[in-house]
Amino acid sequence: MTSKQFNNERMSGLGAAVFAVAACVGLAGTASASMISATFNPAPASSSTAPIDISANAAAWAYYGYGSTTTGTFSSGNTANFSQLASTGQYSPGHSSSSGSVWLTFPGATSGPSTKFVYTWGNGSTGNSYAYSLTTTLLAPSETLNLYLLSFDSASNISATLSSGNGSYSNNDVVFPPTPGSTGNGTGLGHGYAVLSLAISGDSTGDVLTFTDTTNISGVTGVSSPSGNVGIQAANVVVPEPLTLGLLSVGGLGLLLFKRRRMV
Repeated sequence: MTSKQFNNERMSGLGAAVFAVAACVGLAGTASASMISATFNPAPASSSTAPIDISANAAAWAYYGYGSTTTGTFSSGNTANFSQLASTGQYSPGHSSSSGSVWLTFPGATSGPSTKFVYTWGNGSTGNSYAYSLTTTLLAPSETLNLYLLSFDSASNISATLSSGNGSYSNNDVVFPPTPGSTGNGTGLGHGYAVLSLAISGDSTGDVLTFTDTTNISGVTGVSSPSGNVGIQAANVVVPEPLTLGLLSVGGLGLLLFKRRRMV
């Protein structure tokens, strides 16, 4: 990804292989060992009467933002899978914004659909950068981690690393698309939102992935002293069904045979 550009690649078939190669050479962030690839998507359509259920088709999920402490209080569908948030610098949980986030829900949400989120911010007058992070334990060798992320007057420096050292992903100065109720200028001004999907493949069950999101206010224009908020609403994990993995393997074999026949 070039500076100040937003990735919106969608991977399927041969496109996935092309994207994986692009990631390795730095066209879509910096990846290693082809173990982690990333896709950014804009805020999905939602409302208080039609919220997004983060538990749907998910093997595990976590909703961050509830509570009023700096420990990152959250509701989780698998408490052993997701950690609470850790942060550096200023940290503020339990905020709600219908213009800066989306409507989400999950089983047992006693207050109903919510737009609550947590954020950490850097001081625009000093230029300091702050970050939050979380960890998740892999439930399968291949899975997808979806992160519901937001920003305000800031770009994001994003990284994901596996504790085994098998793979990593990083992308700096990422500008999220403006939310429907916000007007951006391509530098991070205003409210931004993105669903980041990290596809992990070929690893080991039980490995631990650490995700970190850091404020980057250095290039934000249109405001004299940006507060540099970056935050998160929720996360979930989707594990491919065995049939899906089998079909992918068969498809790959078919492609190989097709190529060999053409070469004869």
